[in-house]
Parts: sequence; structure tokens; C-alpha cells
Amino acid sequence: MTEFYVKKGQGATFSKTVSESDVYLFAGITGDFSPNHVNKAYMEKSSYGRLMAHGALLVGFMSTVSTMAIAHTRDAEETPVSVGYDKVRFLEPVFPWRSRDPPNPHQKN
Repeated sequence: MTEFYVKKGQGATFSKTVSESDVYLFAGITGDFSPNHVNKAYMEKSSYGRLMAHGALLVGFMSTVSTMAIAHTRDAEETPVSVGYDKVRFLEPVFPWRSRDPPNPHQKN
């Protein structure tokens, strides 16, 4: 069985204020020019009322956190890579310029 570097309950935190520029640049890199992400006038008329970040951009932040979680445990002989993410769900949109702390999985609601 493969040994994983991250143990149950271990974590890392990362905070980022997503700017409109981040969203537009990500659209340019990926080619995802859905109006949800780049058309202000369209989104102002929607139930969301404003642009939202790409889900794939948020998954990129997951990669950042997983790298941070294993950074101090790396064996010099190995190169850690992601083996994937299971059951990823976006519970609400992320809007540009809306800062928020990442969820704490150990906090009881």
C-alpha cells in the first residue's frame, strides 16, 4: 500500500482575495470565457448579480494547500504529486473581491 504524507486531521491554510484580474487572467489562460466569469452586464441581470470565479481556479487553490500540507514532510528522494480530489463540491460561488477565511474542517457548526 502507498504511504501518504498527509494524515487524517492534518491540514494547512491558505487565504487569497480573488480579484477581477485573477478571474480574467484565468479565463485567458484556460479559454473559459463563460459569461459567468467575464460578462459583467450579463451577470448583473442574473440571480447572482455579479461575476464569479471559475471552479477550476478554486481547485488550483486546493493544489496550493495540498502542497503546503506536505512541504515539511517531503523525502528528498521522492517528488510528491497529487493523486486527485474526491467528491469536490462548490457550496457557494466565490465573487471577486470578497475575502473570506477558508473553512476549518475541525470547527463544529
